[in-house]
Amino acid sequence: RSAEAMARVGHFGGPGGWSDPDMLIGSTPGTLFHLTPAQARSQFSLWAVTGAPLLVGSSMLGMSTHDHFTYTDAEALSVSQ
Repeated sequence: RSAEAMARVGHFGGPGGWSDPDMLIGSTPGTLFHLTPAQARSQFSLWAVTGAPLLVGSSMLGMSTHDHFTYTDAEALSVSQ
């Protein structure tokens, strides 16, 4: 569903604007909302390739190793930025 929604608003991306699908959820257990690790990585990748703001919607202090690795992936960040 996220990919379909991003396709509909993708034309807003560019100088002076961007598509904003909301916060990244992540896969850290114990949070109110969380995805599987594969879903969290897919979500991050989708946000990166669409130029969406990469805002994490959970505490960075208790973040899982998987989420930390995902959110600091230099190759994915270079695509986004």
